Amino acid sequence: MKEAQAQASLSIELNVTCPYCDDYFDLFELDGGRLNDDGYLMKNACPDGYWTDTHEKFKEVVNCPECKNKVHVKGIAW
Repeated sequence: MKEAQAQASLSIELNVTCPYCDDYFDLFELDGGRLNDDGYLMKNACPDGYWTDTHEKFKEVVNCPECKNKVHVKGIAW
């Protein structure tokens, strides 16, 4: 019998629920992915080393794509 092989697929999302309108959106997809230009979000969300300290300190301010209010994102739960 031939050995079967499969390739894994890694999916990364940084989802936020707007506190004003409850819209659920992915920071990686926001504004066509511009927030992650040059790996900005990835470096902040998944840096080298111990992630727990970084996740507690994560901060970003974005406009909700639905209601356009400023959303202050603080921390990452994983």
